[in-house]
Amino acid sequence: MRFELIPWISISGQILMQVFVTCILVYMLWKYRKDNISLLFILLSWPRVFIFYGKTVENMYKIAMLLLCIYFFYQLYAYRAYQKRERWLLITFALFSFQFILSVFLYTQNTITIVLSQYSRYVEILLLYFIVKYIIYNGKGDQLLSLFYDIGLMQIIISIFKMFTIGWQMEGLVGSFQIVGGEMGTTIPILWFINLWYYRKGQLGKWDWLYVLGLLLVGFTSGKRAVMFILPMVVAAFMIYVPKLRLKSSTIVMTILLVPLLLYCGVRLTPSLNPEHKIWGSFDWEYAMGYAETYQFGKEGLQGQAAAFEQTNSEYAKSYGGHVGFNDSKIEAEGRGSATIAMLRLLIGEYETKNQDWWGLGFNNMYSVDYEEFDRLPLTIHLNHKGSATGAFQSYVTTGLLGVLCTILFSFAFLFYCRHKRIKYVLLAICAWEYFMYTGILFRTPVFMAVLFIVIHGVNYEYLRAKSERLRLKVRG
Repeated sequence: MRFELIPWISISGQILMQVFVTCILVYMLWKYRKDNISLLFILLSWPRVFIFYGKTVENMYKIAMLLLCIYFFYQLYAYRAYQKRERWLLITFALFSFQFILSVFLYTQNTITIVLSQYSRYVEILLLYFIVKYIIYNGKGDQLLSLFYDIGLMQIIISIFKMFTIGWQMEGLVGSFQIVGGEMGTTIPILWFINLWYYRKGQLGKWDWLYVLGLLLVGFTSGKRAVMFILPMVVAAFMIYVPKLRLKSSTIVMTILLVPLLLYCGVRLTPSLNPEHKIWGSFDWEYAMGYAETYQFGKEGLQGQAAAFEQTNSEYAKSYGGHVGFNDSKIEAEGRGSATIAMLRLLIGEYETKNQDWWGLGFNNMYSVDYEEFDRLPLTIHLNHKGSATGAFQSYVTTGLLGVLCTILFSFAFLFYCRHKRIKYVLLAICAWEYFMYTGILFRTPVFMAVLFIVIHGVNYEYLRAKSERLRLKVRG
């Protein structure tokens, strides 16, 4: 058995972390032992325990999770929750599946294991949408919110244990979810704040704000920088924009004080965001924003990238009689934001595309190659660094531009069923940022999508209950 270990972290520390995370899993399973559906969400939230034991165990775990989702979908008769207005979900899923199958089997080379592993994620997401809907529409929404609150609390506890066992800032070993890589260290705080906000009906107490700081710690111990900017913005959006400031005065004051404090502490605690490059360095807003722009758009920044694209277009136009692009050309993109801009320009025809631009190169060329091999991929867009690949760019590499479009249609379709306009707009903004400017891990992790489904179905259920009550009063009157 080959264990999944990070070479630069002590083996003893990783084994100790594995034992601790496993103990937390056992505790959660025992606590919710009388509720089978809760056990499903707990197991979905603890993949790290199984990833540790290598690919064989990890694949067995993924198969088991898919089978459990299918089982509960039928055992709960969750398919009865389907309504005609949700047919767009089935249409987009069918379109996504058709393009996925064509891409991976006809136009790219993939191992059957990695194909099923990737596709099963989206099947689980569709099943969880109806499972969560069934639970909430049967009046058990608060139980689900409480469960996810506890799952978030466990992520904080695991992060504190990691901080004292492994170190203050170490990419990887993210809560109960991840071993290699740290992108979930940004997504987890965002999603579990949303769960907390909805669980408390927008009224956060002092202990809830401590919970929010704990979520920020999850990102901090994972060495994530983006969460220091994004989480305060998400907090402000849900605490101020969504309720239109219809809050208790104490909540408003707390929000106004804590959002800048979260940002201030985040910048000072993250070495790469302060000039001294150390924990608790000085607060320099201009430096932090400059670093963020460089990280997203390369050394030249957003304006520099735009100028470079314009210069490239001009040179191509002069050399090729006004026709932009040629078969052997490469669009150089530096940073995550630039990768998304380059794909948009490729999609609208500013550059000549190849067959692999439309259908991709398969999952092996994204998830089974090293940085040097990634650099040599025969795509029109050349990204400076594999670590800069956004969710959209990963879709482009694996299933092409058509895969990007189908993923957008399917994954964003869920959000449009939210009846609360302001919540819908904020969720759309978060998901757009996560897919186009970050890693897209949200759309590839079923339990993360389940958090969004809880909010979507929760507000829809409240809307329908209120509407029913108004009709009942009207009939009485």
